[in-house]
Amino acid sequence: MKIYLEETAFVSMILACCEVYRRESYGALLGYRTDEKAIVTVAIPYQSARRGHSITYLTDRRRQIIDSALDDFPKYRFLGEYHSHPGFRNRKARVGLSRSDLLGVGAEEIQLVVAINDKKRSQGWIQKKDQSLAGTFDRYHINIAGYYTVGSNGTAYGRRATLLCPYAVSLLSLPPLKSA
Repeated sequence: MKIYLEETAFVSMILACCEVYRRESYGALLGYRTDEKAIVTVAIPYQSARRGHSITYLTDRRRQIIDSALDDFPKYRFLGEYHSHPGFRNRKARVGLSRSDLLGVGAEEIQLVVAINDKKRSQGWIQKKDQSLAGTFDRYHINIAGYYTVGSNGTAYGRRATLLCPYAVSLLSLPPLKSA
């Protein structure tokens, strides 16, 4: 499975994760998919998510409101969700998908995990050998991994997908433009 992340979705997701850094960010991924790939066109942060250092969730009531509202946008299909794993104190964030990350996840949904840590040095955006994306933005080092879900709820598990974002690895890997 390949997951393509379009520019708008990438920017929305990164900014949402930076905004609440040290707490988890959480949001919906919208777009379209075929059997072999998913194209994420929009990432919408859940504004009312309850956030902690290592947990984030929506109440059932908030989930119903969002699910109902998404029905009115037929152009956009719900593909799955993203959330961040922020570094905290001496604990470095990782892009692994935990068992609790898969609770409530439906069959064939995709999941993006954004590991966000303090930046030690600048790095252009790259496609890593493990098929994740990594680079720096502002004060942060960010690594994003994609997963697709096999099974559902109690039996769900995530398989690593190839995550592609041409915007990140082409434009953001260039040196900044100098003003005239």
